[in-house]
Amino acid sequence: MGASSALPSQKVTESQRTEEWKKSSLNYFLNFKFTSGTNLRSVRADKIINYDLANGRINLNNIRKICDPMEESGTFGDTFIHHDKISPILHELLGEESIKPDNALVYSEAQKDITRKASNLKGKIVDALNRALLATIDPSTIDPNNPPPTPEQILKIERSTPSDLLEAKSNKLLKILKKKLNTKLLLNQGFKDALIAGEEIYWTGILNGEPALRKCNPLNMTVILDDNDMFIDDAIAVIEERSLTIPSIIDEYGSELTKQDLDKLQSYSNGVFGTFNTSGGFTPIFETLHGKDFLGGVTPTGSVTNNNSSNFSLSVVRVEWIGMKLVGTLKYTDTESGEVVQKVVDESFKKVWNDFKIYYPDAEIEWFWKNDAWEGVRIGSDIYLGIRSKPNQRVRMDNPYYTKLGYTGFIYEATNSKSVSLVDRLKSYQYLYDIISWKLQIVFGSDMGKLMLMDMAQIPRSEGVSLEQWMYYLKENKIAFINSFEESNKGTKQGQHSTFNQFQTIDMSLTNSVQQYINYLGFIEQQIYTVSGVNQQRMGKIHQDEAVQNVQQSVSSSETITQYLFDSHQEVKRRVYESIIEVAKICYRNGMVTQYVNDDLTIEML
Repeated sequence: MGASSALPSQKVTESQRTEEWKKSSLNYFLNFKFTSGTNLRSVRADKIINYDLANGRINLNNIRKICDPMEESGTFGDTFIHHDKISPILHELLGEESIKPDNALVYSEAQKDITRKASNLKGKIVDALNRALLATIDPSTIDPNNPPPTPEQILKIERSTPSDLLEAKSNKLLKILKKKLNTKLLLNQGFKDALIAGEEIYWTGILNGEPALRKCNPLNMTVILDDNDMFIDDAIAVIEERSLTIPSIIDEYGSELTKQDLDKLQSYSNGVFGTFNTSGGFTPIFETLHGKDFLGGVTPTGSVTNNNSSNFSLSVVRVEWIGMKLVGTLKYTDTESGEVVQKVVDESFKKVWNDFKIYYPDAEIEWFWKNDAWEGVRIGSDIYLGIRSKPNQRVRMDNPYYTKLGYTGFIYEATNSKSVSLVDRLKSYQYLYDIISWKLQIVFGSDMGKLMLMDMAQIPRSEGVSLEQWMYYLKENKIAFINSFEESNKGTKQGQHSTFNQFQTIDMSLTNSVQQYINYLGFIEQQIYTVSGVNQQRMGKIHQDEAVQNVQQSVSSSETITQYLFDSHQEVKRRVYESIIEVAKICYRNGMVTQYVNDDLTIEML
């Protein structure tokens, strides 16, 4: 089924959401894959160049016109040497992010939980005051080594360590999921994406019944956002195309694959969509999209990531988008408590509405349309999985219209402009440094140093000394034999005595040019530190004459310049953890029993 030219109406009832409607909705968004999606994101080609630079590789086409404008040198690419000046700065920032404390605290925003928590807190304070009052009457009732806490101490403890049962369990659950999902490494690698590509994106969801967190590759993402939104959470739709091997597909989607789907995957691996090539993979089968060839069907990953390390891979496209859902606000009076109850019900409540009215005659319901998150997966070109309303939607009790997709992230430095990453800012200086280094390399090769000038007529050939012998004595014994009365054997001066009896030197060295280029390199390197905000002192390059106070001030100023990066990443972290907890509530709604190791190596049960 090809991509749809128009998005099917999302304002339809459950009965109208046929398989054809679901596939048409999914195919419509597939038409946007590998596009910018929003003007805030940098183009994919620039991201690839940035990743190469961060890994110590340079795109020669970007500097060939400057170094070899006439393209006369066929060996330019072989002689050009890249001098990496960017990755040490990236590693410094990544290291700092890795050692920063991660003190995430889970709390509930539900009004009933807040009311219960306030009531429990009030009870603790009243109990402490009663114990203190009792101690003034009968001091023997209080252990002097364990006096009752003051209200101020209770409030302080509650701010850092919630005693509410739900919040306490949620915090323990988050600790377990952090270790189980390896969030420390994934979030650090996402921060690397932010420094290189100017964005970091994660996906949280349920795979085979368990919470899952995956760092997404910005190269594979298309995000449709409103003009001024920079958080991926606010996306209208997200399209992610990955190239997965068949074992990876089964590992990730095994619980949803039917027998027919597995048979198709088996036929793909037997070469139905392509023929074996000499490298052991498949001959790529491409589909043309937006005037370019992209992954479609079975193909090596080179068509997407320029990395042909994974053969027998299939295009796996995941789409999540915001649709619409019909819900109602139900109000009725509880016959037992006499309290007015208000809650949101879905469209299926219409089937029991008449029976409900019998028991609650005053019941009223008001129907309205709200946002609803949808998801779906297409494998290859004809395997569709799980096109449905997301079962683990991130919603709010105080706002029925609020909903979020499973993708979380942030586009950096994109206010009223296209996103600019740290590598983007340093790229031009890296190119300039490499160009100057290449010219310095040429100067070194052209440097001849000081040359000696002498009259060959003075070589004592009459003594049997040839030119080769004279050069040997000069080099090995440091002796230059001459005969000022030696006659020339050739030329117009034959038979005449030489009148030249002095040696001269000619300075053919390029010392001044070499020093000038070295000064250029020093200036460019300093500009790289200035633009990045990461100075030499912060990276541990401290001059022996620098005062300690000056070094501390330099490091502090540098940290202030780059703090905005860590603040943005910290907000992304918060949203990722929030998404993980929302997913875990669905996975563990029937409870769980487990144990985990604390930072102090103690074991705790949950």
